[in-house]
Amino acid sequence: NNVVELPRGITRLALLRELDISYNDITSLNNLCPMAELKALQTLNCAGNGILNIPADIGNFPVLSKLYLNENNLETLPPEIGNLSKLLELNLDENKLIRL
Repeated sequence: NNVVELPRGITRLALLRELDISYNDITSLNNLCPMAELKALQTLNCAGNGILNIPADIGNFPVLSKLYLNENNLETLPPEIGNLSKLLELNLDENKLIRL
């Protein structure tokens, strides 16, 4: 796919449980903010994009259990990622992480 940006209204999908935007050309997740609006989201697959950073708002997904950020250009993660109390799977393979 060649998606470069998420639609601004995507946060209105309050009952969405899985979002797979893997293997596109997305560099930012800012259009997922405010992330707390996606109250039912359990799986977020952002693998294989060119994502440079993760918004601090990532910690506001109340029931997120699977987060795939592998194969991006991440160098750091926001500390708020630690607020994902339901997280069971986190894939960060093949990034440029210099610290966690």
